[in-house]
Amino acid sequence: MSSTRCFTSSGSGAISAFLDCSFLTHSLFPNQRTGSGILALASLVASGETLYAASSLYLEFLPLLRKGMNQRRFSDAEARLVLRDVLDVRLSWVPETPQVCLRAFELAQRLNQSDIFDCAGYVIAQPLGADFVASDRRFANAARTANLPGVRFIA
Repeated sequence: MSSTRCFTSSGSGAISAFLDCSFLTHSLFPNQRTGSGILALASLVASGETLYAASSLYLEFLPLLRKGMNQRRFSDAEARLVLRDVLDVRLSWVPETPQVCLRAFELAQRLNQSDIFDCAGYVIAQPLGADFVASDRRFANAARTANLPGVRFIA
């Protein structure tokens, strides 16, 4: 689970990944960037393959960006660069349907998680044949314990 490998090849040979907000913050936020996060995002973007995200990604990402600015963890100029960088990532948007919300809620109960975003991302990624790429250690540990396939943790 602690692998820095962030995408896998499906049976068709296509590479796809579902990007989570935690992964993007560890790839882009000045106060949270990690070498493995930066490398993984660069590798995914350079691959030219399909990168998926939930339609609510920005609703989760932007408040974290504002919070970092309000707490003076990074400057307004740095925040604008982060915003530009995240908006430049070409993503295929996947909506959260009522069925996805129900399955995410059930998965959150099963994993004893309060964060529905991660569970929704995982639920959406599975039928797409995409790995769920995240940097949320709590979710990754719970997923490993529950033997959930297709979760890639990037520290």
